[in-house]
Amino acid sequence: MHHIEKSIELSESTGDRYWLSQGYILGGLMLARQAKIAQAIAYTEKALYVAQELNNRHAIAGASVNLGAFARSEGDWERAEKLLYNGLRLQQEMGYAPESLISIQVRLSELYLLQGDIESADDYLQLAEKSLYDVEYPAAISRYYSQKSMMAEYQGLYEEAYRLASKATSYIQTNMNWSIVHYATQRLAWSQCCINKYDEAESYLITVTRQELLSNRSWNMIRNVALLSLFVAHTGDFQHAAIMISLVDHHQIQSAWLQNHPKLAELRQALRDSLGESTYEQARQSAKDADVRAILRDYLRDYDPNYSGD
Repeated sequence: MHHIEKSIELSESTGDRYWLSQGYILGGLMLARQAKIAQAIAYTEKALYVAQELNNRHAIAGASVNLGAFARSEGDWERAEKLLYNGLRLQQEMGYAPESLISIQVRLSELYLLQGDIESADDYLQLAEKSLYDVEYPAAISRYYSQKSMMAEYQGLYEEAYRLASKATSYIQTNMNWSIVHYATQRLAWSQCCINKYDEAESYLITVTRQELLSNRSWNMIRNVALLSLFVAHTGDFQHAAIMISLVDHHQIQSAWLQNHPKLAELRQALRDSLGESTYEQARQSAKDADVRAILRDYLRDYDPNYSGD
């Protein structure tokens, strides 16, 4: 990050607006990887402002896509959708490679699904599929199958979701971007829990939970709590499972995905039946003051023998 800051400083002092926008784009990505999301957004917004000033369409597209990803990580679905769509439109106009377009189309499909719009989600997934077999870039293919798995799972097609998630992980390579590997791994864990393969899911749950704590992205963490609530309920710890799913329900970031997911709806009812209405409501009330990061750390302390705190 030191060299990026130096580049920005030099660009500002020499009046080189092109390299200034590039420095802010790269700086935003680096800050995001350091889990400094607010700062990453601020840098990338500066990059977008300068790029628009220069009418540099490539930089506008890049900054828009990155900002869209950051907005999604904060649960701002509307802004994320607008930014990603703008990035996609510009990249299409400039003739970007299919793997770049597929990546944005899949992200838009996910955004619509998070809002419960299955029809629009499927439309963008079909657009991605048209170009899928023209590319050899495994990350784009993995992301596509992960999203198809997510779609199937939301519709209650758990075995199909598991098959697609397994296919997504088959495209993972050791030199691939960590976020693609993480996404596919988490998707596999979701589908395994949905078909009661909890023993197989356990190591993946630990891996993705560790990563969520490191990346510090609000939406990703709350979705991870929802996933872990399935596993914790499976162990028989209904009280903690109720607190976890209630934390999801109370959180400021809401999505149709978490509220209408059939497995989570089934879990809520099962916890009510097991604990009784009064105890379940007490858990719901206590969850109002719960901290997402603390919940994730507690899970690792209970289930990860190698966890020593963060």
